[in-house]
This record gives sequence, structure tokens and C-alpha cells, in this order.
Amino acid sequence: RSSDLGRADGEAGHYCPNQDGCPPQIVGRLEHFVSRKAMNIDSLGSERLELLYRRGLVSDIADLYSLTREQLVGLESYGDDGQRRASIQEKGAAGILSAIEASRSVPFERVLYALGIRFVGETSARLLARHFTFLLHTLINLCFPNWSLLTSRRWKPIPLSKSFKASTYKGLISK
Repeated sequence: RSSDLGRADGEAGHYCPNQDGCPPQIVGRLEHFVSRKAMNIDSLGSERLELLYRRGLVSDIADLYSLTREQLVGLESYGDDGQRRASIQEKGAAGILSAIEASRSVPFERVLYALGIRFVGETSARLLARHFTFLLHTLINLCFPNWSLLTSRRWKPIPLSKSFKASTYKGLISK
């Protein structure tokens, strides 16, 4: 389905408002999410993401974290010229799943950047992560004065700025 381009008042750039139904936008968001500066899932390039999208295995970032070896092994796509564009074999599937698992430990600022929130680039994501880390740390200390008892067997408070990893936000990106 085709959409007319939109433009917000005061902005020079145009954009497609059909975020949920435009395949190039969906794949583009996936490409941004897996990029080196975001979640750094280096085994998933644009051809493989396109293949996963076209096969119905991935339609949003949460789907990446549900992929299994069985779904990946043997996938192939061919171009109009009959040439194979992308394929995933045993070693490739292992690399993809390993890279996805490793992405669970990226810093929160990169998770924020990876989400592709409009007007939130790397610098804004870093500033927001610092702000929210401080805010959350303050709220936890106010609401749970004995937080240290809840966080470690050794009864030490955890430094939240170092504990904010992608795995902390598993609920955010899971369905």
C-alpha cells in the first residue's frame, strides 16, 4: 500500500507516515537496530534482514530475539537474475544467534539509540541514558531504602550505571 509523504511543520525533510506497513521502512528500522553504533549485531546485514522479513520471521526488533537455529538454517533468497542474494547455513545461524545474544549486554544508551526514536541520535541517547539512570537510581533509593539487600548476596548495592544493559529491557522489546 502506497502512502503520500508527510512533512512536519517547520521541518525541511519529508517522511513516509506508513511506519507499520511500509516494508522498506520496517527493514530500514531493523538495519538501524542491528548497526554497529546501535546493538552491533554484525551477522545480520541488509540482505539477511530482508530475507528474514520476507519469510515472515521478523517484522519488528522484538522478533530478532525469538529467532531459533531451526528457523534460520537453510534460508535462501534469490534476486530477479536468479543469483543467490543471501543464504544462512549452520555456521551463519550460529553467528547470528551468538551476535543477538551478545547484543543483550550493550549499554542502555545504545539500546535507546537502537530503538530509532525520532530526534534521538547517539548524543541524545547518551544524555537521556545518564539522566534516566540517575533518576531511576534516585527512585529506587527512595522507594527501596534497603535496595542493597535485594541486589546482591554480598549485600552490596549495585552501581546502576553499569548494570543497565539490554537484558534489563528484555520486557520492553519482548512481545
